[in-house]
Amino acid sequence: MGNGMLENSMNDRFRVALIAIVGLLTAIFVTPFAIFRFFAGDYFVAVVDTLIVIVAVATALYARARGATKIPGILVSLFLTAGVAAVTLELGISGALWIFPVLMFTFYLCPPRLALAATVITLAAIALRELTAPATVFNSTVQMLGFFSASVTAIVFSALFAHRNLAQHNKMLQWATKDALTGLENRRSLDHEMDVAVAAAHRHSIAYSLLMIDLDNFKSVNDELGHFEADRILQDFAALLRTSTRLEDRVFRYGGDEFVVLLPGTALDGLKSVAANLIAAIDAHYSDRRHRITASMGGATYSEGQDVDDWRRNADHCLYEAKELGGRRAMIAAKAGSVPVGVTGRYAV
Repeated sequence: MGNGMLENSMNDRFRVALIAIVGLLTAIFVTPFAIFRFFAGDYFVAVVDTLIVIVAVATALYARARGATKIPGILVSLFLTAGVAAVTLELGISGALWIFPVLMFTFYLCPPRLALAATVITLAAIALRELTAPATVFNSTVQMLGFFSASVTAIVFSALFAHRNLAQHNKMLQWATKDALTGLENRRSLDHEMDVAVAAAHRHSIAYSLLMIDLDNFKSVNDELGHFEADRILQDFAALLRTSTRLEDRVFRYGGDEFVVLLPGTALDGLKSVAANLIAAIDAHYSDRRHRITASMGGATYSEGQDVDDWRRNADHCLYEAKELGGRRAMIAAKAGSVPVGVTGRYAV
């Protein structure tokens, strides 16, 4: 798990909406043509149009119901490009014009290389048909050159726009889930990770623990040293937390001078050990600094039947207790609803 999971979730919601739009537009605009072709006796094109509508709508419904977007997006894109090629080979230029909206959908719903390959193959099939059977698709060479020039231009701009849109989307996700100062994941990301942790605890009986950390008297440090130096200390403290925790642990900046560590696979004894180790690491790291930094900690292990708010509230209550007792210590809830107990460590009660 991690920040990538939240980004994937947000990306999937965007793609589900896009697939739904493709399905809706396909049903609205292609269905009348399918009906017209059927009554006009163009049964091959009518069948192709009908299949395109069925696949697009079914894929949209599947993506919406399951939340899966990668395979449905690729499926509907490839089917649409294949349908455009088939209709073009049968109807000529009136079918070829559909390539323009289809290639835009394809570059949004498919990986860039696959989208490029699908559209190039479609154009190559149209070109091959025209070369082997002149005037089958286009009325003149000028019309053919105009079509391919417009198609290539549309492909280039669709690829560039899709790439830029994806980059901007990823940047926005980073701003939404990352703390700009420390580079840690932020509170929004923590909320999502805790929801995932509770679900995993229920489904797979995985132990999870939460440790909230608050720097002691940091306001006085800020007032004395100024914001620039205080920010540097926060960045240094964030780096210390990252290097003092396991790779699978998630470290977040909760806000201000408060941090949170989410610990998967960690029960009560493990949480106590982590808290004690962090206390020792903080003490050793700042022991020879001009401005001594200490921290208070409050921790809680997730208990069956709790919701996210109860779990966080237990850890926060323990943090409050640690601060009230003078700081420079960790307090851990023995179990949900119990009085916090001290953790063995240098600054523990």
